[in-house]
Amino acid sequence: MRTSSIRVLDVIDGKCSERASSTPTIDVPPDLDRSVGVVFVDRRSNGHHRGADGKDLTFSAFVRPLSWRAKGELFLLVDGRKDPEGTYRLSSIDSGERRADFDGVAS
Repeated sequence: MRTSSIRVLDVIDGKCSERASSTPTIDVPPDLDRSVGVVFVDRRSNGHHRGADGKDLTFSAFVRPLSWRAKGELFLLVDGRKDPEGTYRLSSIDSGERRADFDGVAS
């Protein structure tokens, strides 16, 4: 079975890459420090991140495939793995045009 690929933009470093449509993603917690833009998800699906107020926070992460995401939507994409456990980075599906700013984070 062939898996299609989707072009995504890493909002933090501005780099684009092709990722399998089955790549794990999670929703962006509302209190995420977007200047860091990183969440670690453990094997129990707990997301750990730094809040905008500088505090370390934990939340329940619900993993969904990349194919469920829409153009322009911000989400967290697992960094280089197919396993749901790992580091997730702030990302968006690449529309082919660059946005100047994602809530204060230049791309």
